[in-house]
Amino acid sequence: MKYIYDIGAGDCGWVFGQAASNPDNFYVAIEPSEKSFVKTAKKQNKRKLNNFLIINKAIENIEENDFINNTNLIEKADEIYINYPWAKLLEGIVNCDINIWRSIFNCCRDEAEIFISINPLPWEDRTPDRLSNIPSPNKDYFESTLEPFLQKNFNVSEVNYRVGSPKAVTKWIKHVDALGKTINILIKQA
Repeated sequence: MKYIYDIGAGDCGWVFGQAASNPDNFYVAIEPSEKSFVKTAKKQNKRKLNNFLIINKAIENIEENDFINNTNLIEKADEIYINYPWAKLLEGIVNCDINIWRSIFNCCRDEAEIFISINPLPWEDRTPDRLSNIPSPNKDYFESTLEPFLQKNFNVSEVNYRVGSPKAVTKWIKHVDALGKTINILIKQA
C-alpha cells in the first residue's frame, strides 16, 4: 500500500477522486482551513472511503504523535502532492521557509517523490499583499534557488511547464489553470 499525501488539500476534490479510483493506496489530505476541514468531513461521511483521512493542520504543525492506521505520519509518505498552493504554503515553498520544507521532508519515507504544481501568473495584479514580495517562480528560479536549499538526500529532478490540467477536478485547479501555464516541479530523494 502506498501512502499519498495532499498538502494544502483545500476542498479535497483531487484527493477524493484519487482515493475513489485507487482503493489500494491510502490518501492523507493535510489542510489547515477549519472551513475546508468541516466541509470535507461531511463529504467523507457520505462517501465512506476507507482509504482516506483528512488532518486539520498546517504542514509545519504535523507532529510525531499524529497517526494514521496506528502509524505515525512522519516518514510515511511515498508521494506528496502540493497542487497550486496559496497564501502561507505558497510563500513558504517559494521562499524556502525552513519550517515548511523540513515538515514536508519529515513526512517522506525513503525514495519518496514530491510533486508541486504552481501557476506563476497570480504574481500579476491579482496577488494578495502578503505574497507581493515573493519572486515570480519560473524554471530557472527553482533550479537555482531551491536545489541548494534541499536536504542532501533530495534534489530537483525535473521542472517543466504545462498548459492546462489533464484533469481539473477542483474549482481552485480550474481557476488557476484558466490563468495560463503551470510550473511542475518533481523533487526526488537521491
